[in-house]
Amino acid sequence: MTDGNWSAVAPAIRTIERSAEAVGRYEKIELAFDISASFANPYEPAEVAVDAAFYSPAGSRLDVPGFFVEAMEVRGKAGEERIVPTDWSGWRVRFAPTEVGRWSYVVSVRDRGGVARTGRETFDCVPSGSAGFARVSPSDPRYFARDDGTDLFCIGSNAARFPPEEYVARYRELFANMAEHRMNWTRVWIPNFEKESGTLVRYDQTECARLDGLLAAAETNGVYLDLCMDWWRNFGAAEHSGRSGAFATDHCYWEGAGGKCETVRDFFSLPWARAQYKKRLRYTVARWGYSTSVFCWEFWNEINCVAGYEPETITAWTVEMADELRRLDPWRHLITNSFGSYMVEPTMWRLSQIDFVKVHGYWHPKLQDYDVQVRGRDMGDFVSHWVAQIRDFGKPALQGEYGMVNDDWGLSPYCVEDRAGVAIHNGAWAALHAGSAGTGMYWWTKDTIMPLDLYGVFTPLARYLDGVHLTEWDLVPREVTASHEQIRALGLVGDRHALVWLQNREYTWHRTVVEERAPTPVGGVDLELGPFERGRYRIEIWDTHAGRIVRVDTIDYANVHRYVRYRVPLPIERDLALKVEYLSGL
Repeated sequence: MTDGNWSAVAPAIRTIERSAEAVGRYEKIELAFDISASFANPYEPAEVAVDAAFYSPAGSRLDVPGFFVEAMEVRGKAGEERIVPTDWSGWRVRFAPTEVGRWSYVVSVRDRGGVARTGRETFDCVPSGSAGFARVSPSDPRYFARDDGTDLFCIGSNAARFPPEEYVARYRELFANMAEHRMNWTRVWIPNFEKESGTLVRYDQTECARLDGLLAAAETNGVYLDLCMDWWRNFGAAEHSGRSGAFATDHCYWEGAGGKCETVRDFFSLPWARAQYKKRLRYTVARWGYSTSVFCWEFWNEINCVAGYEPETITAWTVEMADELRRLDPWRHLITNSFGSYMVEPTMWRLSQIDFVKVHGYWHPKLQDYDVQVRGRDMGDFVSHWVAQIRDFGKPALQGEYGMVNDDWGLSPYCVEDRAGVAIHNGAWAALHAGSAGTGMYWWTKDTIMPLDLYGVFTPLARYLDGVHLTEWDLVPREVTASHEQIRALGLVGDRHALVWLQNREYTWHRTVVEERAPTPVGGVDLELGPFERGRYRIEIWDTHAGRIVRVDTIDYANVHRYVRYRVPLPIERDLALKVEYLSGL
């Protein structure tokens, strides 16, 4: 490193240390090394850039950017957590091989004096237990799958952020409990590691170390992370800093802090700002792109809420940045964006650069819109309604946020009073049976799911999905006709299979918590099932709270009529679920 008096001397790469001679498929191998080069800022790729080319056993090439790191350690217990520098800094390359066999690689460094390259080195990739990266299913683009072809139905909630003094410890706690209860997905607002004021490219290594810890905890527990990369809404807006995550005085793109953006719109339109952001994307992919726990890159939390939002500008920016991510990311992680409550933006969701779609929405005590105030009192109705608004874009659809809020869009006391997690339960089951690619993603994880120990609300649904092949059964979401108006019957129906959720409409968080009334059980409910292929069918009736089969029936579908009438043999007090599967011909 020099003081900026550039030398014409070509750079050099010192001895490279490799983390292992062999690594499991989809698992991390890391190269650590020092370089001799002329640069003033190791985070500025225009001054110095490290890259690696990896060659697979089949002969394909995957290019991965390297990154500069100041090594840190997480120390102390939750509430007293500290990120402490160690005595090492230098350059690293992180890579996850996607094929079994012998790989080779070449590392290069470029500065203003030229380019230096290593000779080819090799390592072996061996089979592992990893299922690979999250993808849109090639069999059914409405759902997700893993690289090994297995279905990936997202079961989880939002866990946006924890305070710095307990960040890694709390995520370790959360992910361990999620794994125990068969949850596999959460959404995180990643730490703001691009902090330094002014036009220099600088990445806060303390925040980067927190994100390293987050990824390590997720990998240990098999949790997929929706990594939301930005959430701020304005420059210099102190009134927003606590609630929405805006940076009151130190946003490094804002001209008031030494940047070049006078307004938020400048962030999306100025060539300088777009170039700076692309450098951050490079660092993000370099440091964390190796991980199969990165479910997706999400550009923004509720991007329409930034000051001066202009759809055309934001859409163009999204296309440009998604194309840049595709160029940088050899593993091709999923890419998405999000909008504020109740907003569906077809132009954004139809972009080929966007892999899946989302909708946010909450019950709010003062908003009198029917879809908010009335549907919101019953999350079975609310979530199924909003999923239906976004499921026809030919992509996986998620209820990205939902729950109950107070007048100021903060935590509603009803969330804490819902100690049985009725809103969470109904949102999860309704989302599945409305055609979503995951459960409804409840917002208040750290305020309700963690302190009230509500993880177990999700386990029955995970058990119910055992043996279900959403990407193969060609299921169509529709309401199943039920003989009693008090029963909501949401179904996913195919030629040989059906999944049906039967909800007593009186079993809602509002009736349970606010009205303090129990639902009235309903018996003798007839359903019209089908149309199916002619044959014999098994019907499993599931207790959605215990996560077990409580009765099995067999019916013959002779195709004399379009539908077959099936009387549910149990009273429906809260809710039940049916799994219908073809057994044989008649």
